[in-house]
Order: sequence, then C-alpha cells, then structure tokens
Amino acid sequence: MSKVAGDEGSTTPSTAISSSRPSRRPSTMVMAIQSELRNFQDAGTGIPRFTEHEEAIALAGIFGAQQFVEAVVKPTLSYWRIFDLEGLSAEASLAREKMAGTSQD
Repeated sequence: MSKVAGDEGSTTPSTAISSSRPSRRPSTMVMAIQSELRNFQDAGTGIPRFTEHEEAIALAGIFGAQQFVEAVVKPTLSYWRIFDLEGLSAEASLAREKMAGTSQD
C-alpha cells in the first residue's frame, strides 16, 4: 500500500494517460483528445443529486469546470505540445481549433 500512496505525487494527468506527446499518429491523437474533452463527465456522474452538489462546490470556488481546465486540461495540452503539432489532417486541425477555443489563453 505504501507503494501506491508514495506514487500519488509523481503522476500528473499527462503521465497518467501517456508518457510522451503524440507523434506517431498525431491527427488520430488530437481527435481522440478533443472527443474526450467534449464528452468528459465528472467521476460523480450518476450519483443521486450529484449535479446539485457539483454546482454548490463550483459556486463556492472549491472546484469546478474552470478549475479543471486550468489545473488539468491546459497543463496536459501544453505538456503534449498539441498546439505545436504539424501535418494534421483537416479534421484534426478543426478539432485542435475547438480545443484552443476552450483551453488556450
């Protein structure tokens, strides 16, 4: 159990999903990332009255969608250098533009 607890601080969102930026099939990866972001559901989804609790937590400034974007999405996309990738298909370029609209400064 100490191994599990000891590893908690060393895993970031980007390393938990992939240890390197998308390079072998960048168009496929960009489209998959955009799909995941678009369809993301919080871990509490399905719990009775979860939406009410989630809204109260967000309104209190504890954690909400904007904090998720700032703390998880932006650092992960930056780590992967999503906005620096070249040679994307037209569809992947559009997916990346959609991500830029919600995640870049």
